Formats: sequence, C-alpha cells, structure tokens
Amino acid sequence: MRKILVFLIMGTFWLGVGPTLCSAEEGTLDSINVSVDFQDMDLRVALQHISVYSGLSIIPDTDVTGKVTARFIDQPVSKVLERILEVNDCEYKLVDNIIQVMRTPVVSRIFPLQFALASEVAASVESLSLVSPKGALQVDEEANSLLISDKRPYLEEIASFIQELDSPEKQLRSKTFSPQFLKAERLGSLIKDQLTDRGKIDIDPS
Repeated sequence: MRKILVFLIMGTFWLGVGPTLCSAEEGTLDSINVSVDFQDMDLRVALQHISVYSGLSIIPDTDVTGKVTARFIDQPVSKVLERILEVNDCEYKLVDNIIQVMRTPVVSRIFPLQFALASEVAASVESLSLVSPKGALQVDEEANSLLISDKRPYLEEIASFIQELDSPEKQLRSKTFSPQFLKAERLGSLIKDQLTDRGKIDIDPS
C-alpha cells in the first residue's frame, strides 16, 4: 500500500512541475523541438497537442478555427506554429510567457509614389492578384498614392513590389515631340524645370 501511495505522489509532482520548466521566454520556441502528425485535425485540438508535447502554455482566441494536415519531425515549436497558423490566417505572440494565438488582423498602409503613377501601379498590383480576397486597394490620384488594406504578409509582398516598380529606372520613358507653333529651343526651356533629376531634353533644331 505504501508503494502505491508513493507512486501517486511522485506522479502528481512531476505533472505539476514538468510544464513550468518550459516557460515561453524569448528563444524557447526555437530551442524546444516536437514531432507531431496532424491529419485533417481541428486547429484548436492541434494546438492542444503542441501544448502537451512541448510543455508550453498556448491559448487561442475564441475566433481561431481551421484544419491542419501536416507532419513535423523534430522541428522547433516556432516553426510548427508558424506553418499551421499561416494556412489558417492566424498568428501568435508571446504575452507574459503565454503563447496567444489570434486571427491575423487586416491593417491599412499608405504607399506614396515618387516616380510611378498611382493608377498604373494599382493596375499592376491587381493584375498580379497581390491583394488577398480580404484586402482592398484605393487610388488617390491627387496625392499619387495607394491606400491598401490587407494582412501583413500580403502588405509586405506588395511593399516590395511597389518599391521595385517606383524607381527612376523603371519609369524613365522617351518621347519625341514636334512643335508646330513654338521653336524647339523655347519649348525645351519651358519644360526643363519640370523634369526629374534623371530627366533630360535633346533638341534637334532642324
């Protein structure tokens, strides 16, 4: 009878102390590895399994839902969470050593353009379907800017695309004008001040 009693006490002690050895401090999510196999499993149930296997406290918001089909072998908890949450439009953050899981929010960002026209950039963004179905794009032609609302991963990709497109090298164009009532030299002097630093005018007097 004594042996059974001692076993129960030892077991209760281990269950109580075990999880507290792995608090979700900075770097912990990268140092703890888990092996899990999810086959069409409810996301909240999958999070419970990760919590049990890793000893970390994971609390999902009430609107966190989804399905998980994935297998991870000896992978960091951080990587496992990122992969299964990303496909379900969710993300996580550490709050007082607790992993809080939430829906990825939709945020807004203004992209002012220096060289490209807002309408042309908007057309390129839409043609490539860079804005997610839950996002929105508005063009402010007067300010030559774009207002885009979307989830952060989409905004980051859009920002990189706009930065590459909104450059002098991408927007420099050449066009020939043949004035009928004004000399080319006079016309050139009038519009020279309107050019960018990289712009130039070549005048053919003939």
